[in-house]
Amino acid sequence: MGLDGGLAEEEAGGDLRVRRAAGDLADDLALVRPWGERVPGWVPGLSGRSVHPLVVAVPAMLGAVTLTVLWTVAIGRAPFGDFFDYFSSPWTKALVAVCYLPLLAWGPLLAALTMSYYRRRSSEGASSEAAVATASLSTGRRDQ
Repeated sequence: MGLDGGLAEEEAGGDLRVRRAAGDLADDLALVRPWGERVPGWVPGLSGRSVHPLVVAVPAMLGAVTLTVLWTVAIGRAPFGDFFDYFSSPWTKALVAVCYLPLLAWGPLLAALTMSYYRRRSSEGASSEAAVATASLSTGRRDQ
């Protein structure tokens, strides 16, 4: 009957935010962990298959652009909004600003990580194709 004062909606929203953050973390880790290259063994029907680099790189780059815009706008507007009104001491305001500043680096660092992943995975594919071509030339066989 609404006696909880909207607490259920807030808990549901908080749960959704936690799940979203966990998903973002999994996407970021896929750039540096083996399961960003091969589907894990516990996934039915796909286990062990190679993951195309663009399947990981495109969402990661979209996330990097989103994070860069989001935190640049949010932190850029903070001194002009009422965000710092919640803190009375100038030292507290400075501490909060210093704690939030690293968020500006999150998007660009994710973009750099994504480009590194894509270059590494693209060069692996090119070097393995070149190795197959070299091996077939040296044995005199052609794969048709």
